[in-house]
Order: sequence, then structure tokens, then C-alpha cells
Amino acid sequence: MGYSPKEVVDMAVEIEETGYHFYSECAKKFDSKNLKTLFEFLAEEELRHKDIFETLFKEVKIAEGVFTDEYYQYLNIISGQRIFKDSKAPSLALQGVETSQDALSMALLAEKDSILFYYELMDMQGSDPEMVSILKKIINEERKHIILLMDTRDKLPRS
Repeated sequence: MGYSPKEVVDMAVEIEETGYHFYSECAKKFDSKNLKTLFEFLAEEELRHKDIFETLFKEVKIAEGVFTDEYYQYLNIISGQRIFKDSKAPSLALQGVETSQDALSMALLAEKDSILFYYELMDMQGSDPEMVSILKKIINEERKHIILLMDTRDKLPRS
């Protein structure tokens, strides 16, 4: 069975939705004002990216083709669903997150997976300069998130 580009795009939207729920739950979980501010900012960024994808893929022609089970499975794995769990059950997002270090480490891994996934999307859309440009901007924003998360993690006391 093959999978359509629309199904792959839906994964990108899901990455951002699950990220939003994860960061929102982290903002509620930790008392530190700096962490709350960081997680609230990242939650808003995820919503903004979700809106970009939803709008973008309504307006821009998606590359034609059908993807194999193996390629779809690969994209599904790197789409972040295994990191942020299920966006429909926010408490699942924080399973295994006891400390702020845990949350930051999980967030770093998810941001890296997002970048990898968006590079795959960019490769799929290589013939559309507008799409590539937008994906590059999102990738650059994700990189900034990684730097922010690393800086925050490095400033926290080690427990």
C-alpha cells in the first residue's frame, strides 16, 4: 500500500500539535518562571508552525506521488510521535518527565527529529522553490529552539 503526500503533510501538522501539548504541559508542571516562559514561548511557536503547515498545504501544490510502506514508516518514526506521544492525551506527553532536565532533554530530541522530518519534506518538495523556502525558515526556527533549550539546560543546576 502506498501513502499520499497529504498523509505525510498530516504528520507535519501532528508534530506541531504534539509539540504544543508537550510544551503547554511542561509550562504547567514547572514552577520556575524562566522555564514557564520558555515552554509557553515554544508552545506558541508550535501552534504558529502548525498554522503555517495547514495554510501552506492548502495553497501550495503538494508534490505528486505515492510513498512505499517502508518510506512512510520511516517518516512516521521521525515525525516525533514517538517522543511527544499522543496529542489527544497530554498527560502521556509527560510520562517519564520528572525533572526540568528530563523535559529539556525530551524537547531537544523532539526538535532534532522535527528538523530531520522537515528536511525529508524539503527533499520531497525540491522542485517547488516556495515550499523549500518556507521549510528552510521553519528548520532555522527549530534550530533556534535547540539553541534556546541547550542554553537553558546548561544553566540549570545538575541534580
